[in-house]
Amino acid sequence: MANQIYGPLDAALKITPAATKTAAFDSDAFDFSQGASAFSGDFPLSGGGIAMQAIIPITSFNVASTDETYTFKVQTSVDGLSGWQTCSRAASVGAVAANPTDTLAQPGLLFLEFAVVEKFYRLDLTVAGTAPSIIFGDCYFNPISRGL
Repeated sequence: MANQIYGPLDAALKITPAATKTAAFDSDAFDFSQGASAFSGDFPLSGGGIAMQAIIPITSFNVASTDETYTFKVQTSVDGLSGWQTCSRAASVGAVAANPTDTLAQPGLLFLEFAVVEKFYRLDLTVAGTAPSIIFGDCYFNPISRGL
């Protein structure tokens, strides 16, 4: 797991702006096909894919009833309209999940790793509990460069 930001964030790779959410949410489809974004280098959609991370800055979240949870994951689709499939691990905010390493118990950064092998990707948020409310900052996709 790469819990760090590699290089500066590219505004062309912003997934969604800062928001407050009280219900499930899916970002707009992000198109990684060649020439589809202002990213300085197009992403080839072949081979093993490009290592990528979604960066989600969590500002605050409600757990007053102790049953509120917020689960983020990255999803992919061939056409950007339907057939969305999860392509990253799920990471939770709030009550401690079965795997504590995938749970953020206080505000901070969530990192979700995946490989770009399809054309469209989005951020998916599932909420549960009595009174869910979460605030997050601008979310970005960011290429992972581990160096050689």
